[in-house]
Amino acid sequence: CSAAMQRTASAASAHRARFGGDGARADFVPLRGWDRGATNPLIESVAPFVPEGRLRIEDIEEYALDALEFAERHLRKHGGADPHGLSKEEIAAINLYTKENVVNTEQSFFRVMNSAFNGKDRSKVVPFFSYLQLFVVGARRLPNVCPAKLWRAFPNLDPKWKKLYPKGQELFWWAFSSTTKSSDVLMEESFFGTEGERTLFTLDCVVGIDIS
Repeated sequence: CSAAMQRTASAASAHRARFGGDGARADFVPLRGWDRGATNPLIESVAPFVPEGRLRIEDIEEYALDALEFAERHLRKHGGADPHGLSKEEIAAINLYTKENVVNTEQSFFRVMNSAFNGKDRSKVVPFFSYLQLFVVGARRLPNVCPAKLWRAFPNLDPKWKKLYPKGQELFWWAFSSTTKSSDVLMEESFFGTEGERTLFTLDCVVGIDIS
């Protein structure tokens, strides 16, 4: 088992209208301009990823519609208004992030987005700018549930991680990351499991939101 201690800011935080930080990778440039322009509905925000778009993501429109249906149910449950003031489109944007393509997991929206965020070609992030506006504005309405100790686990051990994430180093976490505060969740085979070589990150989180 490889473990690494990290201190991180929320992946959805932004400083001076850009994504960046002192601990960011030296080969990355800050993301600028994602918050400019009009805010679009979710269906328009995922338009770059339909078959005719710049970057195709399988069944993205169907997942976006499912997210909007979830948002409508959530609002009805709360008498037509979200307790934290999120709009239907903002709720749906956050819900879309949680959806996994069970037929082709690599085509899950969050996986494709995070791959772009972690890549050196920053132009690949541009199609996600409209979605980022909805997600970040909605996330900012939710209360900070930190400080908290969180876990992010993988049921495998990548030899490169020990060099990339040395114990004690402070890093800026570029991708949007799901974490858990429940040890029961960690025991599931798709996360940490109970045997074999695997990786556990313990995060001392100072800013984070609960989207459960």
